[in-house]
Amino acid sequence: MKNKLLLITVFALFSFINIQSISAQNKSNKEKIITLTSENFDKNIKKGVVLVDFWATWCRPCLMQNPILEKLADTLKNKISIGKLDIDKNKDIAKRYGISRIPTTIIFVDGKAIDKELGVQSIDMLLRRLSPYIKK
Repeated sequence: MKNKLLLITVFALFSFINIQSISAQNKSNKEKIITLTSENFDKNIKKGVVLVDFWATWCRPCLMQNPILEKLADTLKNKISIGKLDIDKNKDIAKRYGISRIPTTIIFVDGKAIDKELGVQSIDMLLRRLSPYIKK
C-alpha cells in the first residue's frame, strides 16, 4: 500500500512539473510574437523590421505557419519583430493592406510595407525575404 501511495505521489509530482514546463514554454513563445490589434498596429510597425502574419483562427494553413514563426523568432531574436494580426478581429487593418486571402505575411521596414507574400512560408523562404533588411 505504501509503495502504491509513493508511486502515485511521484507520478503526480512529475505531472505537475511537466505542466509547469509546458506553461512556461507557451508563455515564452507568446512573448516572442506580438499580438497585433487595430489599437497597437501602427505603433508596433513604426520602427525597425517587422514581419506581420495576417491570419484567422479557422484557417488551417495559418495554424501551420505558427511553429515556423516561433522558430523564426528564435533564429532572429533581437534582429526583427514578429507580429500576428487576426483579420476577423481587426478588419480595418486587413482592409488597409488589401488582405483578401490568408495566411499573408508582410515585411514592414520603419512603418512601410516592403514585401508581401501569400501562403504558408518555410523558415528558409522567410529568411530569404527578410535577409536584405536585417542588419548584419
